Amino acid sequence: MTLCDCRSAYRRSDSSASTPLCLSQAELGARVGHRRPEVNKVENGRRVASLVTLSRFAQGLDAPLQDLLDVQDEADYFDPELRSLVDRLHAQGVEEARRALLIVLAMLDERDMDKL
Repeated sequence: MTLCDCRSAYRRSDSSASTPLCLSQAELGARVGHRRPEVNKVENGRRVASLVTLSRFAQGLDAPLQDLLDVQDEADYFDPELRSLVDRLHAQGVEEARRALLIVLAMLDERDMDKL
């Protein structure tokens, strides 16, 4: 399943109960703060979604972020501690997740500058 297929499938059904959510792209967009054309572009792979955008989609769909990233089949590849951190980050909400990611990126940039 591709990233696009996974997002689209989540919009159409509740993976835990296989009950249709029957969310239109416009309804999903309203939940995540995007207009319908933007949801369409992300679902159809015409726009590369940022981690923040994917986190919003996950929250709007009440789905784990990793489900939208289609990493379930590759669970052994990811360090369990890293998976736990991603789950905690997702649970914090979009703004807290964005701030945390910006802090991590700043730390990485600082570390790279120290190497020069």
